[in-house]
Amino acid sequence: MYPGDLATSHPKKPAVIMAKTGEVITYAELHERASRLCNVLLAAGLRRGDHVAFCMENHPRFLEVVWGCHYAGLVYTACSSRLTSEELTYIIGDCEAKAYITSSYKSAQAQDIHETCPQLSLKLMIDGVVTGYGSYEDSLANSSPVPPSNMLDGIDMLY
Repeated sequence: MYPGDLATSHPKKPAVIMAKTGEVITYAELHERASRLCNVLLAAGLRRGDHVAFCMENHPRFLEVVWGCHYAGLVYTACSSRLTSEELTYIIGDCEAKAYITSSYKSAQAQDIHETCPQLSLKLMIDGVVTGYGSYEDSLANSSPVPPSNMLDGIDMLY
């Protein structure tokens, strides 16, 4: 079942509750954000079967990143926030990621891998930016909340 299914029947029902802060994200919010990210990824030229890697701490936006990639029909890899820069660079290269999403929590590492991952055509950062990365929030704000009519199922690739 997709967040969009529950966004229609139970839009205000909590989809995510962050234990540490109590922040609540409803199914309607999750679906809208995932749809916006899907549109960002497609507008950046990613197509079905292309790969996205992401690395962040336990973050409220984690599931919207997963679902946004899934809606776009992409292959996505969630990388542990405990990986070294060398390990992360290896995974990004091995899975042939074309896009990478991270958070300001990982900003030092994001700068470390900026030069070692030239194949990344899109790099976004949540909660801030560093050189070479666009603002995740600005990208979503400038993207349509309407999901594409031809949403495709993506799939995860685990390391």
